[in-house]
Amino acid sequence: MSTETPNTICQNPPVTIEEWLDPDNEYAKSKPDVDEILFGSPDQDPQYLEPTGVPACHPDNEGEFDDQELQELLELHLGTIDKAKWEELCNFEPTNY
Repeated sequence: MSTETPNTICQNPPVTIEEWLDPDNEYAKSKPDVDEILFGSPDQDPQYLEPTGVPACHPDNEGEFDDQELQELLELHLGTIDKAKWEELCNFEPTNY
C-alpha cells in the first residue's frame, strides 16, 4: 500500500479592501467622544450630589423600628398576636447546639 500526499495546497483567496470609511463622513462624527461633550448639553450625565446631613426617608436609609412600631407592622401583616407570645418572640435567646 502506498501513501500519496495530495499535491493541492489550500490557500485563502486574495482579498483587497476597496473602500475605507471617510473620516470626514457625517456618520463618523455623529457620536462625540466623552471629551467633546459640552458642559450643559442634554447628552451630559447629571451632576452627582453627595447626600449630606441626616438621612431622610429613603429606602436605602431606613431607620430602625422601635418595639411598638415593629409590633404594629407585624400585626398588620400577620394579624394580632397575644402579648405573651409577642414578649416570647422579642425576648428569644438563641441556644448553642
